[in-house]
Amino acid sequence: LQSLQQNGMADGATGIVSVDFSTINPSVNLITSIRIIFEMTSTGFMKHKAWLWTVPVNFYTTDLQLLRGALEIVFALGLVVYTITELREMISMGPKLYFNSTFNRVEALNLALFWYNVSAYFWFMYNWNLNVDLEDEKIDLYGWTMYYNSNTRMAAFNTLICFLKVFK
Repeated sequence: LQSLQQNGMADGATGIVSVDFSTINPSVNLITSIRIIFEMTSTGFMKHKAWLWTVPVNFYTTDLQLLRGALEIVFALGLVVYTITELREMISMGPKLYFNSTFNRVEALNLALFWYNVSAYFWFMYNWNLNVDLEDEKIDLYGWTMYYNSNTRMAAFNTLICFLKVFK
């Protein structure tokens, strides 16, 4: 803190100091972005919070990752079939009657979240491979790694919704 004050980056009114950095571990093909926030309260107490987000450096380079990619394609094809099936059911019943059922509303939510996750993952992969320059020393990877991990958490939540369909 004294070093920050001497360099004009903090003064007596500074309430929060954030430290961001990324580490790359090529032996396991992972980038981890770390954000640590130190907050000074008016009573002189210092609180801290930390976030760590991890993303593979390269996707689809090993046999296991290629298998995952193939399974992702199978999933996307299954999602198209699932969507068409639900649309046919909705058209045959009519939208009003279709959405009267709680289970159908859960299915529609599930489908919407699946499509959101697939499109968000596609958007991330497109930008990660074409627009993110890992050679740039000043690149801020925190947002990218947080976005990727947020999408995986949303996919996990959607998996829980899939279990509700068992009762249909």
